[in-house]
Amino acid sequence: MFFSRYLDIHEAIEDPDAGYTEMQAEAFKITDIPSPANLTLPEKPLIPEDQKERISDWVLKVAQKYEDISECLEKRKCDKCGSVIYAPSL
Repeated sequence: MFFSRYLDIHEAIEDPDAGYTEMQAEAFKITDIPSPANLTLPEKPLIPEDQKERISDWVLKVAQKYEDISECLEKRKCDKCGSVIYAPSL
């Protein structure tokens, strides 16, 4: 899920005019991970295109191999308010 999110961000960096689409926005709403739509993205990707392609190929391979893989993040109840949050959230 995080690699897929990275690929979305990589695409937004490569084509800023296309705009960032929150493909997995629902899953990340419960986290304290900022939305890329609210960040200033770098002018160019930090990794070379060949590495990005390797990540993309791996993500596709895993998705095909484990079709029943869950696309949701681990959750827990907040100790203070009881809201459901992303497990590693502060």
